Amino acid sequence: MKYYYIHGISYWVGNNRTENIKLHADKIKCLDLPEGASNLCIVSLMCDDTSSIDKNLISLINNLSDESLEVDYLINFNSGGTVQSMQHCYKYLKQNNITSNYFGCWEDDFCFLRPTFIQDIKYYLDNYLFVGSMWEDEWFNQDPNEFKKNGKKKFLHGIDESVSAHGQEKEKNNYCWCEDPYVMKFENLEKIENLIGEFTLAPTNERYQHGKHGIALGEVGFPTRLKLAGGDFFGLMFDEYYTFFNTESLGGK
Repeated sequence: MKYYYIHGISYWVGNNRTENIKLHADKIKCLDLPEGASNLCIVSLMCDDTSSIDKNLISLINNLSDESLEVDYLINFNSGGTVQSMQHCYKYLKQNNITSNYFGCWEDDFCFLRPTFIQDIKYYLDNYLFVGSMWEDEWFNQDPNEFKKNGKKKFLHGIDESVSAHGQEKEKNNYCWCEDPYVMKFENLEKIENLIGEFTLAPTNERYQHGKHGIALGEVGFPTRLKLAGGDFFGLMFDEYYTFFNTESLGGK
């Protein structure tokens, strides 16, 4: 089965932001599509207890499909964050011989801004392994013009405490990153796998920890490993391409 675009959502059930899942589906349904094309949305449910899933949540997901969008879900232990959700989706797609032109994996609390998103970022999709976002924060403010131009952040003055404690690289100058999502040509999933193997080095039996899994081994660690292996990526300014949903968090994801 081949779709135009496959949209993965990394969703920690503990946050109970179920309205965000519907908002994602509504956004995908509005995407500009070639005639006759359809999309697939996969909700990666990250659970502290995989044996206990809210039936109302499953019902909500099952009721989101229509003629232009099929919606499915995966149930996984809450480890590794968005990067792990991306690999869960990729493995599921490979096992079921499902492909697409484009693929993206997102946190549940934001999405693309416009229906023309794929067309708007096509240059970057054609030239980089993935397209992410660039947020204005203390690291961006070290050299905003250069980071915006290159689509990547670096540690110029100091280093994030989580990365210092849990990162894979000893030299801070090796780190480079942008924030998720991870949007790409579908074929790039295999290219990424060939370059680095496992997408995240977070222990799969260890419950998600924001600093370790989300930042050191995820948001910063994944792009860094990819770049050091010869891959490349580009983060686009958040306010120009993305929009927030409900961002209230209980802190577990």
